[in-house]
Amino acid sequence: MDMYAEEYTKREKLIRLGLIGAIGAAVVFFSEYWLFPLIEDFAVKPHCYQVFDIQIGKYIWYLILCGIPLSVFLLTLPLIPFCIRGLQDGQYPPKGTKVYRKTAIRFGAMATLQSSVQILIPLLLFCLSVLGYFQAAALSPVDLCHLDPALCQYDLFRYT
Repeated sequence: MDMYAEEYTKREKLIRLGLIGAIGAAVVFFSEYWLFPLIEDFAVKPHCYQVFDIQIGKYIWYLILCGIPLSVFLLTLPLIPFCIRGLQDGQYPPKGTKVYRKTAIRFGAMATLQSSVQILIPLLLFCLSVLGYFQAAALSPVDLCHLDPALCQYDLFRYT
């Protein structure tokens, strides 16, 4: 006979999914109306952007090769304690964990394998970020001498 993990009630599911939907809608709105136009403008004139008096154009490789994996690593960080509990309990999902739909509890080697793979995801992302840091140092910086400073104008998000 299979054992199943405890499920969320319908009310809990609706509250959680509503919250996730609201956060998702806010992220889409933020991305469409601020982030994507900012990235497009940055692609045209990278020399106009500064943070703490550091020109972002000089460090674009670090943002791409190190910053993106590090950001995803921070998002997946909560997997580590969850999976450590799964390894300690010898089952997946761990004891006391609620699920959204009917989920059979796995024991033994399959549970250990599933928890181990999910621990590897954040660790591999962190290693990729460290590797990106060293790879970015080897890449040539953006040559800011050939970019026109007349394109820059003061804005809420930009400095000349």
